[in-house]
Amino acid sequence: DSIVYTYTGDGFEDLYETYYNFEQNSWSPISKMQGGINSTYNDGTFSFDQRTQTAYFMQCNGVSGAEKNCNIYTSTYNANDAVWAKPVPFQYFTTEYSSRHPAITLDGLILYFSSNNPAGLGGTDIWMCRRDSVNGKWSAPTNLGTPINTKGDEMFPYVNDNSGLYFSSN
Repeated sequence: DSIVYTYTGDGFEDLYETYYNFEQNSWSPISKMQGGINSTYNDGTFSFDQRTQTAYFMQCNGVSGAEKNCNIYTSTYNANDAVWAKPVPFQYFTTEYSSRHPAITLDGLILYFSSNNPAGLGGTDIWMCRRDSVNGKWSAPTNLGTPINTKGDEMFPYVNDNSGLYFSSN
């Protein structure tokens, strides 16, 4: 018996992994990420900071499944045991609105995400937090403002290096 997500009529989303073998030119079998990283409800939009072995990802519906919003969680990877630690809410967690689709820069110092925070410019905006390189603490979220954010919805930020931010907008 699997739990069904009433919004889609399907099961809830989990995080999976696979590895590419360059010598064999093929992918390893897909497997669910081990440890406590997956919840009973919706998990997705995974971004990984290799320097700190920390994942930033979105979890929706809360621990009980009753929450209407999504939030960002973190989990550290234990390479010795090849498992993920139990997720903890990101420092700026709130149940008042959603924060989702985290994207961490390669240097691990900027975390971009989308949020329907009512202090934004539109329905959903791109926000960011900066990590202090000395003490490791995150700044309060900052709205990226115009021209990036509009009265519409900006979502799904992505960074593949420190020179560009990619996102969707309607």
